[in-house]
Amino acid sequence: MHKSKQDNFLRNQWYVAASSNEIETGCIKSLVILGEPIIIGRSKQGELFSISDNCPHRGTLLSLGTFDGSEIECPYHGWRFNTSGKCTLIPSQMKNHTQQANDIEVKSYPLKEYMGIIWIYMDYNKNVEPFPKIENKNFFLKLYVKKTFDCNIDLAVTGLMDPAHGSFVHTSSIWRKKRDTREKKKILKPIRNGWKIETHKVSSNSKAYRLFLGSEPESKISYFLPGIRHEITTTNKYFYSGLTACTPIDNSKTTVHHFMYWNVPGGVFLKFIIKKLAINFLNQDAKAVIWMKEGKKYSKREFLIDDADLQIKWYYKLKKNWSRYCSDNDKFTNPIKETVARWKS
Repeated sequence: MHKSKQDNFLRNQWYVAASSNEIETGCIKSLVILGEPIIIGRSKQGELFSISDNCPHRGTLLSLGTFDGSEIECPYHGWRFNTSGKCTLIPSQMKNHTQQANDIEVKSYPLKEYMGIIWIYMDYNKNVEPFPKIENKNFFLKLYVKKTFDCNIDLAVTGLMDPAHGSFVHTSSIWRKKRDTREKKKILKPIRNGWKIETHKVSSNSKAYRLFLGSEPESKISYFLPGIRHEITTTNKYFYSGLTACTPIDNSKTTVHHFMYWNVPGGVFLKFIIKKLAINFLNQDAKAVIWMKEGKKYSKREFLIDDADLQIKWYYKLKKNWSRYCSDNDKFTNPIKETVARWKS
């Protein structure tokens, strides 16, 4: 498996690349994912595609060129590539020259569009792993926000999954006062490459859900590699679902995507309020991981405790086992066992 000694990324995984709405028909978008320059686009027929953003000739970014809905033309020498990455034209090449356009191609990436999300498979020398099982009760995407966290993937993921920071980072005079912690008891069970928190009543100090959904909401949450959190909270009438995904840009920056689905009545005003709240939450989490990043300049040590930090420990164990599975062709084993965890948050 090709892997830089400097990176800490998981390969052979489905990552979130973008929202479906970001990629319009006949358009392309340039991204950097796991340190690789990538183009994602839709052909004029509406078909999604993804190829490397490096022209194999001199390394020029193909996204700086033009896309006519079928082919991308490099701005430097006019080399053209179709949506599967095959070179179709080298303007400077004579017919008697050895290498012709059809001998050349750039890497292409498998994509899947699901729940209003474009997923990309970042692979090396392996068959494509199955797409993760994500519960979708005909959820229609209502809102999408994202933010670049100035940290590596591990800090972003573990910072977001940490269950004990809410009463200190995400406080509000309306739904949660600072230092207002309550005892929690959760049943956690393994899933293929992660774990799930079984359905439980939302804590009495999480008033935001009651304000939004009313009644007595219940939640279930799943976490799975490479850095996905999926929550579904329901009452007897309404639901809210949120999917948060961390996608590395490089070793020092991570895109945090947050997709929201609900059936609560309310128009543009409700979306406006929820968007402001979601952005505020992401900004607070982004600030918190910077606190950790600054401290880690002086000490890499982490003193993880039971049971509040149990899921952080699990993330690192899962990641280690997946890396071994990819590099050694070993069988992947999920080290997580069903557990009853208790903490205050």
